[in-house]
Amino acid sequence: MSGTNAGDPAMAFREALALHGQGRLEDAERLYAAVLAAAPEHAGAHLYLGVLAAMRGRFAEAEAAISRSIAADPINPLAHYNRGNALRDLKRQTDALTSFERACILKPDFAQAWSNRAAILHDLKRLDEALACYDGAIASNPGHAEAYSDRGLVLHDLCRFGEALASFGRAIALKRDYALAYFNRGVTHRALGQFDKALDDFDAATTLNPGHAGSHYNRGSTLQDMGRIEEALAGYDRALALDPDIAFLEGWRVHAKMHLCAWDGLAEDIARLDRHIEEGKPAASPFVLVASSGSPALQSACARIFAAKNYPASDTPIWRGETYRHDKIRIGYMCGEFREHVTAHFTAGLFEHHDHAAFEIHAIATGADDGSAIRRRIAADRKSTRLNSSHT
Repeated sequence: MSGTNAGDPAMAFREALALHGQGRLEDAERLYAAVLAAAPEHAGAHLYLGVLAAMRGRFAEAEAAISRSIAADPINPLAHYNRGNALRDLKRQTDALTSFERACILKPDFAQAWSNRAAILHDLKRLDEALACYDGAIASNPGHAEAYSDRGLVLHDLCRFGEALASFGRAIALKRDYALAYFNRGVTHRALGQFDKALDDFDAATTLNPGHAGSHYNRGSTLQDMGRIEEALAGYDRALALDPDIAFLEGWRVHAKMHLCAWDGLAEDIARLDRHIEEGKPAASPFVLVASSGSPALQSACARIFAAKNYPASDTPIWRGETYRHDKIRIGYMCGEFREHVTAHFTAGLFEHHDHAAFEIHAIATGADDGSAIRRRIAADRKSTRLNSSHT
């Protein structure tokens, strides 16, 4: 340590914090290290050295330093919070969850710890727990716009679309220039088939953040849903220029060009799309590729990529080898088109005419409820068919 603080670790630490706050990170780092040379168990110096390491992407070093801080001062919620951040960056989700939980126990009004804990639970598909944690974040900080937006994402995945829209709306009311909340609300409006409202949201998102490729992509998809294919293609082109690796974007762009009979460069686009699928990239959905490729091998590869991307194998298998039986054979029909769609009209009678004395029939909806008469018809006869909603 230097200057008048050479023999006083406490004063040197305060000086280091001031340098840290001024953005003089290298000077702060040297002074934190000097503090530890004089006082090896100084919890604060270990913590902030860990914070600086994390800022520089050295997450293993950060986790080790912050763990030393916790050993010296186990009841500092900020240390547990920052250790959770480092563990999350190290992909150690379960350990990170424990650290965030400890931070919340030590400081029940620690809104960001609640939010980070919720984000991991969402990643782990523990949706009800994630929702409860976002509620905890909002209770701690009612003006936390980001928590409302992220809470809306969980509600969307729970198919509680009305509540999701309300949560996104609250985020936007708190932060009018919150582009991501408009984007998220647009996704839910689109899932509900409310294309005009979705388009309004994506327009707002692209205006507020013109560099957000996902907003341009979803704006294009919504325009395609509305039959405005030429405008959709322009949206896809903009998204592709910003981020050529967006999943399935290439395929939808080719699909739009085919609808428009836009032959210029189409053969080259299709060849590139095929090559990317051969390389294992999620470049197109199987239903889109079937219109541009006649290769069964390529279509099979595309389907496998699509399934791995959207429906990865669970870490907790549903069946673990136990023996069980039912009085009736169970049959499940999974479909995203139990709505005003030809598939629903073709299958409603099928469900009604099954031998329900011998079979238990389930219609598993992976799409949103559009409130149509055919949807109500499939759902109405609960004695014969159980319509279960999954997420979109």
